[in-house]
Amino acid sequence: MQEAPINDEAGNGSLYTIQPIPGKGRDLIAISNIPKGTRILSELPLFRISPTESNRAEGPDDTKQRALLDLQNVYGIGDGPFLGIARSNVMPLGPEAPEGGLFLDAARFNHSCRPNGQKTWNANIGRPTVHAVQITISYLDIAMEYAERQTFMKRHFGFDCGCSLCSAPYPQRLKSDHRIQTVAQLERCLVFYFSDFNTTDYAGGLIFAFTMFKKLKAEGACDARFPGVYHTAFKMAVKNGDTTRAKIFAERAYAARVLVEGDDSPEAVRLAQFVQRPTLHPLYQPSADATEARLPREMSESKFEAWLWKQRPDPSEDGDSDEFASEFESEDEYDDDP
Repeated sequence: MQEAPINDEAGNGSLYTIQPIPGKGRDLIAISNIPKGTRILSELPLFRISPTESNRAEGPDDTKQRALLDLQNVYGIGDGPFLGIARSNVMPLGPEAPEGGLFLDAARFNHSCRPNGQKTWNANIGRPTVHAVQITISYLDIAMEYAERQTFMKRHFGFDCGCSLCSAPYPQRLKSDHRIQTVAQLERCLVFYFSDFNTTDYAGGLIFAFTMFKKLKAEGACDARFPGVYHTAFKMAVKNGDTTRAKIFAERAYAARVLVEGDDSPEAVRLAQFVQRPTLHPLYQPSADATEARLPREMSESKFEAWLWKQRPDPSEDGDSDEFASEFESEDEYDDDP
């Protein structure tokens, strides 16, 4: 187990505090209005630990033990208090990382199945970061339906989730589960679009992406899936030689990624190069007819969005696409109707 210095950037005292919550222990609580996209936390680990060390975790030195022992332990003390606390709170140092780290402040975030914060490992600075409007994150790596979430949270974290989504009336939870199922199906369709066996045309692919965008919006999501949808639409555009739309989708993907991860995240840095030069992407192919889509001018926002996602005939043609606006808002953001 490798110990690190006490956090030099554990948090911003003007944004949050750590205080006891009845029935939940000591949690991170916002103490001011937090603008969307604000980086709330960037933290060094108290210590790092590898899988080979996980069964012999020992306590840190005396100066750090008090803070460590104050963290949640859902595994009990059968193998010693430090191992249970480590298993309950260690986070991986990036996707598929061989090491994990224990972060004193990051371990205090409450869980919500409808989080308003995005937790990300930033490889460029070697720290986890959290960007949020308030301060809840999801402990889940993938979206799950209600029953799956409850089973997972009970098994791995020892509690029944009572967040706003899980405590919603049954009809609302059922609608949410249906949206989650649809998003999962659309994700598979979008992955298949870039395979050698794809038979879906460009407009059909954008329909998948746009439908996923609407479902995520209706689900009240505000996480990394939004930049993911824009990024997928960008790749579709460059693959079809449509650099006009590609630039717009790249701009949106970059802005959405910065919002949830910061402009120093590896993915944001990578996206930045495509904003002005989408042809740098390895998927780029010139359009089959060697023509460029022209950026439409002087049209309503709803018509522009319809043009962008190829949801209606070209605005220069006869027909009115104003109904796109009502279609875009056809599902309430949080679906609070009974």
